[in-house]
Amino acid sequence: MPTRLQEGAAIDNNFVKLFKLAQLCIEYLMDVLSESLAAVEQQLAEARQALEEERKFRLCDHEAIRQLQHENRKRRRLIQNLQLEMLRSPHAAPSSGTVSSTPPMPSALSRRCRAKVQSENLYCEWKRRFAAFQELSADKRFCLLRPNT
Repeated sequence: MPTRLQEGAAIDNNFVKLFKLAQLCIEYLMDVLSESLAAVEQQLAEARQALEEERKFRLCDHEAIRQLQHENRKRRRLIQNLQLEMLRSPHAAPSSGTVSSTPPMPSALSRRCRAKVQSENLYCEWKRRFAAFQELSADKRFCLLRPNT
């Protein structure tokens, strides 16, 4: 038995069932799309968070590089000063009348040798610490590099 519209036209029951089925299909598809949209938004939020963490790490790395460059400049100045001191230090005059073919080693030279050995030891220590730092997870690295405030 056909149902009636307000205008009086008859509608087939099968058409009504088909229309309701189409509505249900559309509602289902909208639910699926909203769920997938929520999943994509979640992924976007995670990606933004990861990006922000990487920016923080990059800033920390940049700060560490700046500190290392500063330390490098200080050490370079120290080496230059030691070299100038070596050049300026007077060589001891021989007590006898003969001139030695090789001047005595100034004390600055032995300091230079000690400084070189010490800098090599520091470099090895730095390499060891850097390798250990690279093995840490990202969260632990950020905590280590975070400035104390």
